Amino acid sequence: MKLENINQIDLLPYNKLAEDKYRRLNQKSQLGNLETQSAEKLEEIKILVESFGFITKING
Repeated sequence: MKLENINQIDLLPYNKLAEDKYRRLNQKSQLGNLETQSAEKLEEIKILVESFGFITKING
């Protein structure tokens, strides 16, 4: 699979920085209880994405 418009895919781990904002606004995050991905998990995902022919970077 090759998408002509995509040159590179940057994998960014989820972080919980915005959770405090939702709490202060008395709102519930729609993302639920996501966990930050480990370096090992991101590397696993990178290998999978590269297997489709995409240039892939972790943390952009």
